[in-house]
Amino acid sequence: MFETIPKIRIFINFLLTFEIFLGLAIITVTWFYQKLLAAFLTDSEDVILTSKFFNAYILGFQLFASFLCALSMWSSLWPRRYTENIQLLLGVWLVYCFLIVACGAATIWSLLASTDTLSKETEFILLKGIDNYYLNPEWKFLWDKLQYSKECCGVYNYTDWMQASWMSENIREYREAMFDIHIMPEYDMCTTTECSPYYFDNDNSDQLGNQLEYPNTAPSYGNNDQMFGQQILAPYACCKHNSSSCYTNYMPHVKISSSDGNRLPHLNLTDINTKGCFALFTRQLSNIMNLLFILILVAVVIDILICCLTKYLMATNYLRSYREFNNDLCMFDDEGNALVVIKCPPKVKCITLEEPNTFSGSDIPNVVSSTEACPCCNNSKENVVDPDELN
Repeated sequence: MFETIPKIRIFINFLLTFEIFLGLAIITVTWFYQKLLAAFLTDSEDVILTSKFFNAYILGFQLFASFLCALSMWSSLWPRRYTENIQLLLGVWLVYCFLIVACGAATIWSLLASTDTLSKETEFILLKGIDNYYLNPEWKFLWDKLQYSKECCGVYNYTDWMQASWMSENIREYREAMFDIHIMPEYDMCTTTECSPYYFDNDNSDQLGNQLEYPNTAPSYGNNDQMFGQQILAPYACCKHNSSSCYTNYMPHVKISSSDGNRLPHLNLTDINTKGCFALFTRQLSNIMNLLFILILVAVVIDILICCLTKYLMATNYLRSYREFNNDLCMFDDEGNALVVIKCPPKVKCITLEEPNTFSGSDIPNVVSSTEACPCCNNSKENVVDPDELN
């Protein structure tokens, strides 16, 4: 097949190879995105999540398998002469490329449509994890890992832990009251070191009366040993990395001095991370989703470019073949079959074969030698001979 543009063969092979790697990248990024969410899901929920990314997996596999085969196909087409069979093959290849473009567009649409759903599911998953923090060791490990690595606390902020199902009821009622009057404790009630007076029952047991071993911020004490201040309850992983007091004071139910009795160690808002994990976690998921969108868009654009180059090669090679056909009509017989070009060597005499002698009943033709030079060999020119006449 004729290369109408210099080095177009190398350029097309590069695009085909790049599409193969894009297919692998789409599969890898989709798997990593699903793995982040699947860590907080049950097996049944993981199956539902897989169905949402089914189109992305199919697109990645199509790109990898299709263009890997296409690379071999194009390598075999370049040395061959452009014929109707090659034109038909490239036409089928164009149709398949447009199907991949349509699949890419459908994948982008499905991912955009499921973005809000995935965000709500992520919020629900994180809130469910707080309720299961002391019920399931896996949830405790996942939440501690998330809060420590992202330096965050709770879903929206640290007060989410005060609303857990295993939390003391009076603490949950206090948190709900703060949200009802639109007061965020970390901004309206507290300074950098202390909080305005508010009394809490220092009972850390759950509704069943079981004593829970989660870290607490004990209320501050006034002059008359009255308990004041805000009681902050959050896991140990909420502590700031650079706060030494948070780690050293994480000793629940320890007597600090003889006058303190069984007072819990004192922590304040400067010792823990107050921002929530939902925004950070969804931001990470959003970055991965944006990367997936970019990979799919690049794959679709390159696929369209390959289609345009294929159509251009088909048109230019067809015109070139048509011109060669018109300029060299002697190269084909009336039925369009190719003729054989014979170049006669110099000083060769022709042998004329006469028709068989039908009267003598012999099928052997008469051989007549001619001393004249063969007309086909005059001036050492090429002559066109029908292959059927040589037999």
